[in-house]
Formats: sequence, C-alpha cells, structure tokens
Amino acid sequence: MNSHVTMEFQGGEALLAFDNIKYAVVKAKELARYHNKTISFVICTNLAPLTDDMLPFIQENNIMISTSLDGPQYIHNKNRHRPERNSYEITIEGIKKCQDYLGEDKISALLTTSNLSLEYPKEIVDEY
Repeated sequence: MNSHVTMEFQGGEALLAFDNIKYAVVKAKELARYHNKTISFVICTNLAPLTDDMLPFIQENNIMISTSLDGPQYIHNKNRHRPERNSYEITIEGIKKCQDYLGEDKISALLTTSNLSLEYPKEIVDEY
C-alpha cells in the first residue's frame, strides 16, 4: 500500500464546485490521518471562476493548481472558446494571481495539443 495519495479535482470546471472541493479536502485529510497516510491535492481549472476568496483555502491546504495554456493568445483563444474571446487573458491573469498569492511553485500549466498548435511549435515554446 502506498503511504502517499494524491486527490485531483477535475471536471468540466472544478472551481465551479468549490464548496465540494472544500468538503472533500477536509474529509480526506481526516481520513488520511486516521489511516496514517499523507495526501496532496490538485485542482485542474481553466482559472475563469477563480476568486480572491478561494485563495486562502487553497494556500492553507497546500493545494496545487493545474491549468492549460495552449500557447500564444491566438492559439489559446482559438482552442478555448469563450463568448468574449478572452480565454487567454483570463488564464494569464489567473496564473499571475496564483503565482503572487500561492507562490510560483504552486501552479503549473500544460499544453493541450490541437491541429492548430502543430503549426506553431516555436511560438508555443516561446510562450512557455
């Protein structure tokens, strides 16, 4: 049996169920102590629903944030449709907010590859 477990919150958008995340983290930490295990947490999110009110709980519970950054603005916005076409700006703003509040090591971004991104490998690497 592994003494360390990771609980990752995914979904359509995990932060839309933040109250459920809070409940699950508290309950999982209790059970981890009872079973003599350590547990870490990751929230997978596009960062659009992130509010300043969420950050203290995320920080206090040492929760990692994972998001997608599909490259420069023209690629990310094409892949991540929003009515205002501002998905890239929201993501970058959320990344910076998390870095400032939680620390640079508490948020990571990864690429979701699309047919469009295959045409721009250098630009994507430069964005990262």
